[in-house]
Amino acid sequence: DPIQSGIYGMLASIYMNREEYEEALAYYLTAEELTTLSDFKIKYEIGQIIAFQALEKHDRAVRLSKKILEIENLKYSYKNTVEELLAFSTQMTM
Repeated sequence: DPIQSGIYGMLASIYMNREEYEEALAYYLTAEELTTLSDFKIKYEIGQIIAFQALEKHDRAVRLSKKILEIENLKYSYKNTVEELLAFSTQMTM
């Protein structure tokens, strides 16, 4: 349901702004599960990557980034964002 997933996505953003990253992550996961729209799925997965980074779970951020980059016909804007996030988390795991 796009409306429900949108609400969960907004709640995730609110928790990110409050620096409550575990809560934000939970809402991003729920939003991703509820949507059938691929653009929104990717958007929520990018939110998860950022939450993982804030929680210093860079190994999980790297895995999710690589998974997203395997998507065929990934929009360049998403690809560029994910590549930047991947580079940061890769650096942090070294």
